[in-house]
Amino acid sequence: MRVFVLAAMASMLAQAGFAQDHLSKQNARLRMKFLSHGVRPLFTLEHKSFSKEKTQLGKLLYFDKILSGNKNISCSTCHHNHFSSGDELPLSLGEGSVGLGRSRELLDGHLVPRNAPPVFNRGFEAYRTLMWDGRIRRDTINKTWITPDDGLNGVSPTFSKVVEPLESLLAVQALFPISSEHEMLGAFQINEVSMEKERDYMWMKLRDRILSIDRYVVLLKAAYPHIQNKDEFTFGHIANAIGAFEAEAFRADRSPFDYFLAGQKKLNKRELKGAQLFLNKGRCIECHSGTLLSDFDFHALAVPQMGPGKDEAINDRGLELISGQVTDRYKFKTPSLRNVELTGPWMHDGYFTNLKEVIKHHLKPQQSLEKHISAPNHQKHKKIFIESLDRDEHRNHERVSLLSPILSQMPTFSNDEVHDLYLFLKTLTDRSFKDRFKAPTSVPSGIQVDKK
Repeated sequence: MRVFVLAAMASMLAQAGFAQDHLSKQNARLRMKFLSHGVRPLFTLEHKSFSKEKTQLGKLLYFDKILSGNKNISCSTCHHNHFSSGDELPLSLGEGSVGLGRSRELLDGHLVPRNAPPVFNRGFEAYRTLMWDGRIRRDTINKTWITPDDGLNGVSPTFSKVVEPLESLLAVQALFPISSEHEMLGAFQINEVSMEKERDYMWMKLRDRILSIDRYVVLLKAAYPHIQNKDEFTFGHIANAIGAFEAEAFRADRSPFDYFLAGQKKLNKRELKGAQLFLNKGRCIECHSGTLLSDFDFHALAVPQMGPGKDEAINDRGLELISGQVTDRYKFKTPSLRNVELTGPWMHDGYFTNLKEVIKHHLKPQQSLEKHISAPNHQKHKKIFIESLDRDEHRNHERVSLLSPILSQMPTFSNDEVHDLYLFLKTLTDRSFKDRFKAPTSVPSGIQVDKK
């Protein structure tokens, strides 16, 4: 009997060893497959570093409502660390609303046309474009900025004093929400900032607000020690500090997936199955390629359209609004999948509140669109959002007709396969940002900081 038990134990150990060896080989093969698609551990990519003085200044500015026209909203309202650099809303409730996250109420505020994009990893040099339509990007050939304001663009920008300090795409992006009526500016001609018609004058007014606060002057001089005359500061220095803070605070490059790519961690069986689906059957890698898992290109996905629309009531034509090309209608930028588990609601209008539903939509876009516009409220949105869902038959037919060819003939996934892919996507999560900083309890302006 003893000999039999020992033999059985030896057999079990051998089988376990074989299973582990097989798992190790699967990990190695998949690792090489990802590397062949240009996917590297994110912590090996170039990331600009900033001084503590600059990031500390940027942190306070980021949470300070002094930068909004009516002093009632800050950058953090829509991009908060408590909500994974977003606001947990499908569409942000802008200037004039109150509260944070899902408890935020519209009141006299505005429904912002698009979902607030997460800020994760925007400090990496490989991040080429910002915004859902890519309207903020860097000209890599001329090393200049491309933005909605010509005064910032080209080798000889009109707003050269604003442009000169800018060190990152995040800094450039920080210039724009404050000049948006529905985001931070407030209605035109109701405060001293919105009285101005040109952005450079708006930025000057906001700069003057900051320079009127002694504590901010001290912090600016510490962040930029080569400048001691406060009159030399422009809003570019302020935006640059905000960008520096965002880059440092929302860096997320230590996910299990990164350690898997570095050969320091193994994926389990179901995660491996999900990775195989990502690379092969699901063809996700065709758009979500490179280390940031985005091709930074634009695709039409026939997403249910919710919200007021941008430049057109209840309809958002996406990239077409930038390019002027009808062929770009309903195209939006491929988002990075880094921390995708944390960044819902998903898509350009935040329609999907369940990540598995996002996967299913990619597999059967037309059926998904028809399902979601035919029922009262599949995603359980608040009334203010679901009332703006575009149920127009003609426009939804057009959304399907312009669907990206990549999604035109997708395979059928079982529920188990959807779950396996979901489990793989969870390996892209790095929550270290939660321990990196805490929201300040006060800011130099003395305006109350919103608390969760």
